[in-house]
Amino acid sequence: MPGTEKLWLCTPADSGLLSQDVQVWAAWLDATNETPDGFWSTLSSQERERAARYAAQRERARFVVARGLLRAILGSALGVEPQSLEFLYSAKGKPSLGGALARSGLQFNLAHSGGLAVFAVARNRSVGVDVEQLRPVPDLSDLTKRCLSPGECAELQSFGAAAKLRGFLQIWTRKEAWLKATGEGITELQGKIDVLGPSGTEKMSGGPQNGSPTQRLRLYDLAPAPGFLGGLAVFS
Repeated sequence: MPGTEKLWLCTPADSGLLSQDVQVWAAWLDATNETPDGFWSTLSSQERERAARYAAQRERARFVVARGLLRAILGSALGVEPQSLEFLYSAKGKPSLGGALARSGLQFNLAHSGGLAVFAVARNRSVGVDVEQLRPVPDLSDLTKRCLSPGECAELQSFGAAAKLRGFLQIWTRKEAWLKATGEGITELQGKIDVLGPSGTEKMSGGPQNGSPTQRLRLYDLAPAPGFLGGLAVFS
């Protein structure tokens, strides 16, 4: 499959507690013109329609490569052709396998930022992943108050400007990974969950979809490439 040589395994900061059934891959999405063309034939008609809606050629190519790589990874894990995969989406956008492979137990998630994509794949456990490029964040103070819990806000108060930005983005990636793993999506719940703690820390998960907080997940920090931060959430 074209372009898969660009994939590399991305190990969490504390992989000792990570199940062997979970793998994280990263890849650059800005490739030669031939690579998006090679992936195009593996996409579904719906994915091609989504790609066509991007006005900018670079963003359209990135979408095609990201979806093509996701299909290549899942196809390899399942021993099927990438173009045979069917995807389903929950009401809040969480993807899953459909059709004959819906009962395979394979779960996955995808995130991308600044031309870098991160893919999480797991067996019989839900996963969520996020990645952010280290960059200036407009209105950082307002975002911190709106999206972080009181404890997280207090944690960042003593940091200098550079450390505060990095800390905010690390917390942000953990939160997005958590919400994607639970299927809640990026919602008003951001300020109601607290993701502080060492990488690999076990948390209790609860919310509107899963009731009382009786489900356990672990949060991991990722460093997929220089200048990027990532977060991974895995149900334990």
